[in-house]
Amino acid sequence: MVSRLFDAQQTVEFIRHEVLKGPGDSWRRFSATRIAAKAMSIHCLKNILLELYLEALNRLGDLMDLYQKIKRSIKLRKGRVFIRKDFSDFKASDAQLSRVLARLVSEGILVKIGQGVYAKAKPSVRTGKAIPIATVDELLPEVLDKLGIEYTLGSAAQEYADGVSTQIPMALRIRTSSRNRRKLGFGNRFVVYEDD
Repeated sequence: MVSRLFDAQQTVEFIRHEVLKGPGDSWRRFSATRIAAKAMSIHCLKNILLELYLEALNRLGDLMDLYQKIKRSIKLRKGRVFIRKDFSDFKASDAQLSRVLARLVSEGILVKIGQGVYAKAKPSVRTGKAIPIATVDELLPEVLDKLGIEYTLGSAAQEYADGVSTQIPMALRIRTSSRNRRKLGFGNRFVVYEDD
């Protein structure tokens, strides 16, 4: 920026010198100063705009590179669930990562199933909108393992799994002693937490 300011000052001096070449009077000096000031402001403005434009292009390029890297990473991973920490090796700021994840959600590559929790997506057969590639019941163990939450099935689900009851539980209930009780689910199927 200092070198560009120096270039602008050189331009001003050149204009002053050219205008004041001939017989000088006070009006001419005043005009030369005004012209030089305008030239300096235009030159500085042009340089500043050019610098901002190049910086924006670099950031867009970085964002596009990050988008492509994360998209490729998602396709190559065997897991179906991702948390923000899974993308920490890309060395991106939180804002950049948020923009990329939001774009992947809007394009139907991922669906958000909780705060900072995403699942691979596929188009719905009926509506064509993005849905998780597996049911929330199938994704839940993977999500809770990634979040580091120890859990057991809720009482109704445990009775159904043990064969004590034939009634399929309507709500997806789990028991946990963890204080981390994020809202997890998709559509109308959400996890309900029971106290231990």
